[in-house]
Amino acid sequence: MSEPSYATRRAAALAHLAAADPGAAFTEFRFTLWHPRAIAPDELADALGVLAQILVAMAQGELATRAAHASVHPADVDGLYDLGYHLIEAGLPAIAATVLTRALELAPDSEPVVTELCAALERHLAYGEARRLLERYPALVAERFLCRYLFAYNAVMSGDLEVARRLAPTLVPEDDNHVIMAARIAGFVARADRLAGAAPLDALDLRGWHHVISGGVLLHRSPHGLDTPMHGRYAWLQDSYDRIATGLAVLAEVLACWRWTPACVYAPPGRGHEAVALAAAARFGVAVAPWPMVGAPAPGLVVIHDLSELAPADLVRLRERRPAQLVYAHAACWTDDSAIAPDVVNLVHQSLVAPWDARLALPPDADGPRRSAPDERAAAALAEAIAAARADDDPVDEIAAALAVAAVVGPPAPGARERWWAGGPVPSNRFV
Repeated sequence: MSEPSYATRRAAALAHLAAADPGAAFTEFRFTLWHPRAIAPDELADALGVLAQILVAMAQGELATRAAHASVHPADVDGLYDLGYHLIEAGLPAIAATVLTRALELAPDSEPVVTELCAALERHLAYGEARRLLERYPALVAERFLCRYLFAYNAVMSGDLEVARRLAPTLVPEDDNHVIMAARIAGFVARADRLAGAAPLDALDLRGWHHVISGGVLLHRSPHGLDTPMHGRYAWLQDSYDRIATGLAVLAEVLACWRWTPACVYAPPGRGHEAVALAAAARFGVAVAPWPMVGAPAPGLVVIHDLSELAPADLVRLRERRPAQLVYAHAACWTDDSAIAPDVVNLVHQSLVAPWDARLALPPDADGPRRSAPDERAAAALAEAIAAARADDDPVDEIAAALAVAAVVGPPAPGARERWWAGGPVPSNRFV
């Protein structure tokens, strides 16, 4: 079945707008601008005008104004750049990449457009394409610290460590931000070197690349589509108490490997975090310490249910790894960045339904799936359900592989935690 034409999508989007359904209009129309779809300049100008109408109906007035300006002035590089920047900020990097690609066609030597297009491609998880973009600008890479860093970063994120090894010594910081960037590339290289001989770091080595990029240890890989197309990540997962219990059991083995026992457990605010933390505290035989009003918890084990549920203020507290402190997350979203990467994470997903959330089920006497009522019990009762759960039977070699990585890398030292970076060298299918 062929893809609908631009005219067909345009007409359908305008029909949805006329029916006062801007959400459906956007869902229908976005793919006309979705990178890497090729779009002629005149079609792009028209499409940005339609997008502006949709954004107005969605109460996105400022972004709509920028789209309308770019539609009326399609050769205004500054206007295209401004629209691209704000599309990235609005969480629409695939459309931003299309807009910024046109800006670069009009101003092929513009460093700001090159770096902003690189940012859009990164957010779209198109790291290989960002790397190839920078390869077209060797002078910028040679002369500009930021371009050199971006080239090294996107090379690693697309599976090429040799570029990072070559460029790392040339990343001489010129300001405080450069210090962080240079340290990041050096950290990637050091962690890859640490894994030499213990992990293949090929296109299927999710666990190895996870450590290189985040500095953490990944415990569990999804068995569903492991060879292809997911390679160990989950797309949509209805989680279970059994899976949470399994994660804590393997975590205990990792901590034993590291000869580390938590002094206490900290639970960030939130019923899910508290439930998993209470279960962890019971397993390790330690108390749950109150989450502090200010400062960072240390020493002890910080236990998070899902990294994506952690409040920004609490993420900031954990940027620095304190002595005798570790952060464990049962789950984290692999398609979104976060301010910190857990030291140990059980599984990665794009969308997760917690065991206590409303869930889809297929009763034997029903015509189709039904949504169950959420489990409204308090955190303590949920923790008891985790403790009583039967741990999933992960393959022995899967657990052994996690423990082997943990043994090679050892417990992380105090210092700045790496960010949680979306995507990476190992590809997985994902929802748009």
